[in-house]
Amino acid sequence: MVASRMPLYRKRTFTGKAIWAFRYSSDRASPSLYFGLPSTRAQETGVNPINTIASEPLDSNSERWHGVSEGTVLHWTEQSLAQSRLTV
Repeated sequence: MVASRMPLYRKRTFTGKAIWAFRYSSDRASPSLYFGLPSTRAQETGVNPINTIASEPLDSNSERWHGVSEGTVLHWTEQSLAQSRLTV
């Protein structure tokens, strides 16, 4: 799928083994997107303790949330979470 033809500003795609999340809009003003670990699950450990992608942080602990920049793609798997710039 060509990004310039995607009529979206924020999308999550589920493949069963990975999640792809896009923050993009043609006017470069898409709504916010965050990834993190809510306080309710803060005791979880493992290779990749990040367990949530959301439009806003789900609690007030800002140390557990990371904002996604405009024009960014997230690729989240059980082993990692990678960020890449989306080039259109």
